[in-house]
Amino acid sequence: MATVLLHANDQGAVVDLPPVCMKCGAKAESDQPTCFSWAPQWIGWILALTIFVGLIFLPIAIIVRLVMTKRMWVDVPLCERHQNPWLLSRLTMWGGLAVLLLMVVLTIVLFAIQPGKPASPEPLSIIAFMATLFYFPVWAVLASIIAQRTIHASLIKGDSIRLVSVSRAFADAVYDAEDDAYRVRPRRRPRSPGVTDIRQEEAE
Repeated sequence: MATVLLHANDQGAVVDLPPVCMKCGAKAESDQPTCFSWAPQWIGWILALTIFVGLIFLPIAIIVRLVMTKRMWVDVPLCERHQNPWLLSRLTMWGGLAVLLLMVVLTIVLFAIQPGKPASPEPLSIIAFMATLFYFPVWAVLASIIAQRTIHASLIKGDSIRLVSVSRAFADAVYDAEDDAYRVRPRRRPRSPGVTDIRQEEAE
């Protein structure tokens, strides 16, 4: 895996990339317009702290995240095999979140319908509560690891975007294309000192 820095056009999108699959380095069959997002890392720490400080600050942290998040569209070249390289990451994130919410609701329901005094909960309620506590960090770590191994933006600044976990062949193709564009760029010939003055004197 490699890291590559891409530059946007006047419309703020990255287009016309080399026909090399960004995932595996094979020949790309199509370009998939993809919106990448990025936010400073400290915002993630704020969101994590709201779990320990108090969920009352969660709406504020979410608003800060939305304001600070930057986005950029990239025409991602992909081969026929890797038409959706983000599928596993999205399933882990949103599917795991759905499971977590179901476990929380189930735990609340078990505690609400249990007979007897609240001070002596039923074993099934305790098991559901402990399972939820164990599941949350496991899911969070697993989703984070998979997301880091998937193509994602590690920085969006101005008209540039830095993508991480792209194929080495794609990164090399991008830099080769930039070098070729620089080589064919017309360059002005340096004028010899005094040439202009001599021509002016001959004209006079």
